[in-house]
Amino acid sequence: MKKVMAASAMAASVILSTAACSAGGASGKLHVDADYALYSSIEELAAESNGGFHVKMGKVVSRQCDDGGEAVEGGGEPTTSGEDTEGDPNPDPSGTPSPEPTFTEGMEGGQSQYDNCIPMVLQEATVESIIYTPPKARGVDPVPLAKLLVANVDTDAANVEGASALQPGSYVVLYLDDLVGAEHPGLNTAEDVWVPVGGEQGILDVDGTTVTARSESIKSLAAGNPTSRRASDKFTTTLSELKQFGSRV
Repeated sequence: MKKVMAASAMAASVILSTAACSAGGASGKLHVDADYALYSSIEELAAESNGGFHVKMGKVVSRQCDDGGEAVEGGGEPTTSGEDTEGDPNPDPSGTPSPEPTFTEGMEGGQSQYDNCIPMVLQEATVESIIYTPPKARGVDPVPLAKLLVANVDTDAANVEGASALQPGSYVVLYLDDLVGAEHPGLNTAEDVWVPVGGEQGILDVDGTTVTARSESIKSLAAGNPTSRRASDKFTTTLSELKQFGSRV
């Protein structure tokens, strides 16, 4: 049986408006039918973002289930429906297990911990360089070359068309929406989180200086520009071209 999910951090960043969820069958994974906004150019991604960054992905610091929570007026600590506080009272300090999800309570009669939430990962990303800064932020409050906390769908727990994992150690360009505490009430952190615009549309893989769009929907740098690529090819550019273009839009 499919269910419509509550608004989440994904909805706040113009990535997901509604999601219908169903049990994962033999795979055990949740299946989410996501309604993503569609983008065909880097220019469109940039216009919807709070910044574009060349980053090295780091470790997963938390796995949570985003149920949308309740917005906190005036900011402050976000609220959640519940938190898994059980665990080993004497953990082995030498072990480095992957963080367990923070589950929220499911709907009445639900069959899964994901019945009323979307599994998410919070992951470190070290900024290598800034690719794009929105015009209103230029020269005002630049993002330092430091670490960002990136929120993404937990693809180990859910199959979401248009979403894919960010592997630790990989280099990517991300066009991100910045959400402050009150804007991500379903995630249990007071920190800003950064969410890829349009799911994997906002993710470009980096190999040396070559940058390749992960999504086939991205076709060009500028909006409306025709391309000579075959339909099956993915858009490819370079880091320097992205930076030069980002300074003009």
